[in-house]
Amino acid sequence: MSKKIRNINFRVKKNDGLCAGLCMQIIPSSIENNRNYLNSIVIDETAFSLIERYFFEGEDKWAHWRDIYLDPKKVEAIIGRLEAYRMYLDSKTVINENDDIHLIFNESKLNFIENFESYKNDAIEMIDQIVNFLKNILANKVDGITVIGV
Repeated sequence: MSKKIRNINFRVKKNDGLCAGLCMQIIPSSIENNRNYLNSIVIDETAFSLIERYFFEGEDKWAHWRDIYLDPKKVEAIIGRLEAYRMYLDSKTVINENDDIHLIFNESKLNFIENFESYKNDAIEMIDQIVNFLKNILANKVDGITVIGV
């Protein structure tokens, strides 16, 4: 009996308030300064795992399970890493297991690799939306972001 593999949902949703479930939420500022989680974005946990290492560089491998505050300097670095990875994905027509693809579940990674042509534009659009969100944070002089873990 074959195992059903879930589709990866790369949709970025705008949200006001805490989002529960298997998702990652990025809020402007710290929790102390944004207790109602206003003007945030929410990304499916599996989709976010494609890029989470660019947010949690230097953190332990379980960083996505808790809330992590990142100051504006770290946000700038994240933007640069995401833009470089976006160009990397955009340059690919096919990928294989040796390519720079990290997803939380091996089944999801294999699904992404096998169906790269259908996932590519959605993954790039997710990255673009997150980068625009982060650039807006910096442009509005917000004091960083907090990534709310699963």
